[in-house]
Amino acid sequence: MDQLEAQPIRGTHEDPSEPVFSPDGQRDAYFAPAAIGSASSEFRSEKLPSPEAHPSRLGRTASPPNGASWRNGLIVFGSTP
Repeated sequence: MDQLEAQPIRGTHEDPSEPVFSPDGQRDAYFAPAAIGSASSEFRSEKLPSPEAHPSRLGRTASPPNGASWRNGLIVFGSTP
């Protein structure tokens, strides 16, 4: 995060979208396609508790997200049907 060039999120092999950091800056969450190469519009949210950890699934959405925010232990996001 201290560089100007973008870097992949460690521990992922996906193309994440709508990344959001926890309020304390220690974790991040993002959305990724449910299946690589799939025509499905389902997305899943993931979080990385530390750079060495693997992502854990938080849930699924029915459509791609449009913005996300993390506050008071909740991650909220917008989507269109």
